Amino acid sequence: MKLPWVSRERFDEERERNQKLEAELNRLRELLIPQLRTAPAASAESIIGMDTDLSKIQPIAGKVTLSMVTSAANREAYKRSQTAGAKSVAEELTENAQKTRRVSHGQ
Repeated sequence: MKLPWVSRERFDEERERNQKLEAELNRLRELLIPQLRTAPAASAESIIGMDTDLSKIQPIAGKVTLSMVTSAANREAYKRSQTAGAKSVAEELTENAQKTRRVSHGQ
């Protein structure tokens, strides 16, 4: 195995750079680790339960939230209700149930 040749100056420069980076890393550890250890535990409000208001939960970037789905469904339902001859919700549910029965029974 042939090792690449590196000049002593280059080796010393890289060693010095590495030591500086390690010193900076140790300084950051001294600052951040105590803060992480003393960070407050999750409050009862941050845990999702039966009484949680789902509209108050902050969305994760790029993910759909329940409030987004609900608002889209409400918008579509409102648009459909504005058209002439629109079916009621009960009629639509009855039709969908009948379609489901026909498909499940192979008709």
